[in-house]
Amino acid sequence: MTSFRIGQAGAALLLASCVAVGCASPTAPSAPPAERPSTTLQPATVTLTVRVLPRSVETPLEGATVKRDAEVGHADAGGVCQFTLRAGDTANIGVSAPGFLPLGASAVLMNDQRWTFYLEPTDTATN
Repeated sequence: MTSFRIGQAGAALLLASCVAVGCASPTAPSAPPAERPSTTLQPATVTLTVRVLPRSVETPLEGATVKRDAEVGHADAGGVCQFTLRAGDTANIGVSAPGFLPLGASAVLMNDQRWTFYLEPTDTATN
């Protein structure tokens, strides 16, 4: 049997080689990749456009009352009313007009949206 004698310099080189090879090993732990910041920007404010029409007719309901929480608006000649709110806020909308049953809807808005409400005339409603 042959024995080898390694001096201090040789032992240090052998140790350094083993450490370097071990660090490059595919099973060696590594730091997680840096998290990239999102490049998709959400708008600070969004616009909700509400259009009000009578059911079965495409004639706008000018003057219809459109409420968003405590904020009140009225539909213009095109039956449209707009609200600006912060992205991520909940839009609670209530729509009413004389001679029609009221209607409402709500949703969290992350971008601009258009909602159309078709109101039912009260004379055709059954109780």
